[in-house]
Amino acid sequence: MTDCDCNEGCSACDPPPTVWKICPTCKGEGVGYLGNRGFVLTYEDFQEDPDLKQDILDGVYDQPCTHCRGTGKVKMPDVPRMTDAQRARHQADLDHEAECWAEARNLAYMSGDYWS
Repeated sequence: MTDCDCNEGCSACDPPPTVWKICPTCKGEGVGYLGNRGFVLTYEDFQEDPDLKQDILDGVYDQPCTHCRGTGKVKMPDVPRMTDAQRARHQADLDHEAECWAEARNLAYMSGDYWS
């Protein structure tokens, strides 16, 4: 059992059951590509370095996926196996995360640095 937020050791604070799933970011490959990091290559890049295309195809610039850290799999909550208390806590966590992202988007929009 983990440290309980309510200091009573309730079932909502027990670690929720998890299941291994294929990483949604790298689709199980374990690597992140240049395009996943915001890089854009131009025609001029390939003109300046004729070996660049082959290096990319050979994986020279690949980096471990930032989501799964290169394993190709991630632990995800196993909602069907959760108790009602765990499910309620999980939903509250998801709602809080959605609120945080909405606030970040709103602040970015107000500052003129909006992304979709």
